[in-house]
Amino acid sequence: MRDVEYLEVKGHFNFKALTDTARAKMGAEIGGPWKLAAEVFFMHVPKEKFDATIQRLRLMGLQTEPDQVGVIDTRQFTDF
Repeated sequence: MRDVEYLEVKGHFNFKALTDTARAKMGAEIGGPWKLAAEVFFMHVPKEKFDATIQRLRLMGLQTEPDQVGVIDTRQFTDF
């Protein structure tokens, strides 16, 4: 399951924590009171720091991309 979602807005990226784990780790990273915050964001990240931010989130153990949905071979269920 994806822990962090990001969106480009006017040339900058905003990262939002989606899970409790992401809220805790991102909140600790920014030094904020994450236990009291309903949402935790990294806001206005410039394009040139996007890759570094993604790498930092992955090093925290957070998943930044959606789960890969593979092709399922249904022949095993339909061949008689």
